[in-house]
Amino acid sequence: MSRKKNLEEFLKELYRIEQTYGFKVGTENPLDFLVYIDSTDEKLYSYSSGKISEW
Repeated sequence: MSRKKNLEEFLKELYRIEQTYGFKVGTENPLDFLVYIDSTDEKLYSYSSGKISEW
């Protein structure tokens, strides 16, 4: 599995947990998007409503 695919699956699972249990991983602000920083390339990704964005 490619790194990008792994990232996508990871973010989807965190989003599923957020939607199922009502809490976010990595943020205390309920208005924040779910975010992930890739330690390899130090890019920031967010995931919201089924869409991954790179910042």
